[in-house]
Amino acid sequence: MIDNSSAQHSETVVSLLVPVYNVEKYVEQCARSIFGQTYPNLEIIFVDDCSPDHSIEIIRRVLEEYPQRKPQTKIIPHTHNQGRAVARQTAMQNCTGYYTIHCDSDDYMAPDAISQLVAKARKEDADITISDIFVVDGDQVRTDKMNVPADNMECLCRILDGGLHSALWNKLVKKSLYDTYHIIWIPGLDEREDMLVMYRLMFHATKIAYVPRPLYYYRCPRFVHSSTRMNPMKQGCCITLLRQMDNFRHEHAPLPQDVEQAFIFHKAEIKILISLYGDRSALKSHKELFREVTIKDIAKHPNRPILHKLTGLLEAMHITPGVLLMRALLRLRDKFITSR
Repeated sequence: MIDNSSAQHSETVVSLLVPVYNVEKYVEQCARSIFGQTYPNLEIIFVDDCSPDHSIEIIRRVLEEYPQRKPQTKIIPHTHNQGRAVARQTAMQNCTGYYTIHCDSDDYMAPDAISQLVAKARKEDADITISDIFVVDGDQVRTDKMNVPADNMECLCRILDGGLHSALWNKLVKKSLYDTYHIIWIPGLDEREDMLVMYRLMFHATKIAYVPRPLYYYRCPRFVHSSTRMNPMKQGCCITLLRQMDNFRHEHAPLPQDVEQAFIFHKAEIKILISLYGDRSALKSHKELFREVTIKDIAKHPNRPILHKLTGLLEAMHITPGVLLMRALLRLRDKFITSR
């Protein structure tokens, strides 16, 4: 019996897109996992966002060990650092594949990741194909199951309410989905830039497929200090994202009730995070963004921890001493963890 699957797959170009900035500690493992993919017909695009270290030199050195990948690989330099969103857009503007997938340059992929995703996508003629992931936390690796629903609107709701990861890196997407609906990144929106395009992609997709196997290794920081979880840049990106979402909702109204509720849950999440970690004055200066978030939305959020919900409720009831107490407890916790 002749196995025609590899021949069929080789006809389909997959563009694998990688923004690169200041990752010399991890980029060799990332590059080897990409060049060593079992899938033959790749277009590999690294975007050098003016990385100040030796990341690009390392990529070039590793590429020498994979001569079959040299004709498939482009390294596109930026003239100055422009951030992750622009780097992703540069990669997208220069790719030609039928499918696209992103890989962050401090992460890495299973050797057969692209083969598995393409096989599933072709079998089901899927617009978006999603896999499970490995979460790498120091020396520990755990599996994160996505349990992806088949319905795109249900997927959209779960992405918005945090029940499904919004990242681009475990999702094979037809490039035509970006092109047809003019889905692009916003310069400067370098936090939650995955969410910016993913909710739009999911809304317009007609077929979702799922590979119930971890194919991507996401390197998760062991500890994130509370002071960095909602710094001014991140907070500004969140506000911009919410405004983009409101525009989208207006353009596509009326949306199904469950989708509308999921967008409101996302607003509730941002409000909670600002209450806990950010500049709370933004909740007043941008109060029109959060006006529709009710106490019920905060209390019934399906994927926020109890501590977060409690803080959000205190904020909604204007019990400032309670919110400040929660923030102080988080700072004490962080100080205790970092001193160990």
